[in-house]
Amino acid sequence: MNSDQVWKELWQTPHWMKIKLFIWLVHQRKILTWENLLKKGFIGPSKCHLCGSHEETIEHLLNLYPFSAKVWNRVASIFRKTNRDSLSISNTLKNWRKNFSGNEIINKAWMLVPGFVSWNIWKECNRRIFKDKASEP
Repeated sequence: MNSDQVWKELWQTPHWMKIKLFIWLVHQRKILTWENLLKKGFIGPSKCHLCGSHEETIEHLLNLYPFSAKVWNRVASIFRKTNRDSLSISNTLKNWRKNFSGNEIINKAWMLVPGFVSWNIWKECNRRIFKDKASEP
């Protein structure tokens, strides 16, 4: 799926604008993880602020970090289904657009889930970094 298709689909999703933009940045691999900050010339530890043992990449933060995996697994247990690709957050965001059921309302709710999950994982990371506060998944 090319960038124009991703953006058109995102624009049609009834997310808040800040979540649409965040998902767009995730697809473009542009959110400010240490991986991307180092590419821009910043100096600092490339370690994840959440676990302290892995490089902070988009995949690690939004998909592989144990807190993130718990959140995704909890969502899967609520819906009793998941379209999560444990190796690629971009694929998860793309695959999730597939219909969940024959009910239009449930499908609309289903399509909102990955944006809200990713956004809240991002917010949790920033809460831990900047406010030194942690939430439970």
